[in-house]
Amino acid sequence: MPYILGTLLVWFVAAAALGVVIGWVAHSVFRGAASPRAVAQVGVSASDATAMAVAPVRDPAIPADVDELWNRSAVLEPAARQRDRLHHELNARRTGASATAAQPVQDGVSHEQFEAVRAECTALRSLVHRHEATLGVQQATIERLQRQLDTVPADAPPSPDLDSGTAVLGRSVTLDDLTVIVGIDAELEALCHRHGILTWRQLATIPISELRTMLETSDLIAPMPDPSSWPTLARLLAQGNWEQFKNVSEGMYRT
Repeated sequence: MPYILGTLLVWFVAAAALGVVIGWVAHSVFRGAASPRAVAQVGVSASDATAMAVAPVRDPAIPADVDELWNRSAVLEPAARQRDRLHHELNARRTGASATAAQPVQDGVSHEQFEAVRAECTALRSLVHRHEATLGVQQATIERLQRQLDTVPADAPPSPDLDSGTAVLGRSVTLDDLTVIVGIDAELEALCHRHGILTWRQLATIPISELRTMLETSDLIAPMPDPSSWPTLARLLAQGNWEQFKNVSEGMYRT
């Protein structure tokens, strides 16, 4: 009996040792198949090959074709990741090149050319501001004329007696002739007409500040005329007050 037990114990130890040797050999074979050197032929990096080396061993019960597909996927997945990384780097380089191409090129521009362009820009800005001021004056004129139309009485005041004006002033007087007023010549009359000032009564209602703005934004050559007396003289003409108009005008000539 002791002999039989001893024999069984020896066989049991021998079987265990044989199993350990077989397992070690199988592990070495699978590890070598998935080593970095084995997958270098497909262009996979060393880090991806290392990840493949430590991949779990498939179940032997899986069919051979499925196991082969699994092994191919284990090799191709790192290659796909490397492909995606290369695509990302390529797109980043293309984006950087586009941003660089969008930047303005300033090489080859001389100092004189730069100064000429800057002077032209300054002149254009001044011209824009001037036109904006002119538009402001015209808008104010439109609003004033609209107010006059809204408040005009049903019975308009009678026109002044032009024959009496001719006799008092010693010159022919035409209705709403703005050149009769001291300081207004044909050019200034045309300027007033462009701004909607067509009659003596209209000129009599214009604020002096609006007249100054109209003159400052015009193309008139200096010296700039003084429009401070224009509304007063226009009112006297519109009322047919020829004597007072003559006295005020002569007083202005003497000064």
